[in-house]
Formats: sequence, C-alpha cells, structure tokens
Amino acid sequence: PEVQFSVEPPEGFAPLTVSFLVTATGQITNWNWDFGDGSTSSAQSPSHTYLQHGTFTINLNVTGPGGSDEFSVSLYIANPPPVADAGQDQTVNEGIQVLLNGSNSQDPINDIVAYQWTQIDGSAATIINGDSAQASFMAPDVGPGSEVLTFRLTVTDSSDLQATDTCVVNVSWTN
Repeated sequence: PEVQFSVEPPEGFAPLTVSFLVTATGQITNWNWDFGDGSTSSAQSPSHTYLQHGTFTINLNVTGPGGSDEFSVSLYIANPPPVADAGQDQTVNEGIQVLLNGSNSQDPINDIVAYQWTQIDGSAATIINGDSAQASFMAPDVGPGSEVLTFRLTVTDSSDLQATDTCVVNVSWTN
C-alpha cells in the first residue's frame, strides 16, 4: 500500500481540532496514527484536537497484505494571544477605595502569567496590588468638580504575548 495525507486546517491557534485528508492506494488493513503529542489512533480518517501550541510531527503508518508505508507531516499550532479586560468604566465619589477588576481577562489556553495595572491619566493615585488581576486605589479629593483617571491593564501569557485594555474612573466631588 501507499499512503499520503494532508491536515485541515493546516495551521491555527490552540486549541485546534484538525482532520486528516487521506490518499491511499492498495489494500490497507491497519492504520496507525501518532499525532506527535502523545495521542494515537487506529481510525482510517480521524480528527484530533491539539490543546497546546507547538510544532507537531504527525506520522501515519499503514500495513496491508502487500507490505507497509509511512507518511509524516509537520503541523504548527500557534499560541493565541490573551485578551485583556480592565472592567467597566466607573463613576465614584472622592475619598473611597476603588476596585480595578481585570478578572474577566482571558487566555484561550489559560496561561496568563502576569497582570500589570498602570495609571496613564489624571492625578497620581497609588495603585495597590498593581501586579494582580484585582487592584485598587484611593480616589483622590477633587474639590468642587470632578476628575477623570485612566488605568491600563496589561496581561501577559507564558509565551510573552501581551494584550492591554483601559478603564476610566470618573471621580466626583462630595461636599
């Protein structure tokens, strides 16, 4: 027998489900797939989900009454970037502790390794726990009127891919 195959889709982000388009000649009695990530199959035309990113060598070994054949293809699965979510904009009174909540930030393969909150506009505020998903600061006194403070959240995954989002905090005067 002789065998070849292609992978559909030929690339993508993890997690990625792929199928295999097989072209074979001759009688084949055994199909032995090695997906390169520790998983195997004996199906003729399997599909497989890759949960991690990386380069995988997929091997197919077939046997039949006329002998055997083997074919290999490399597949690159990219690490998808994270998605930062700095939370909704807020309106608060001066002098209260304000929560900055980035807990809804996501990474498709759940590997956010760092959070960093930075103030990018308004009167300087001291950010508490600025390297965690949830940070806080004390809203400054604004006297008569109001002030706008803007904060940026940067999330980083294990491949050093980053994403940012901002939230605006409107601080109002209370008399």
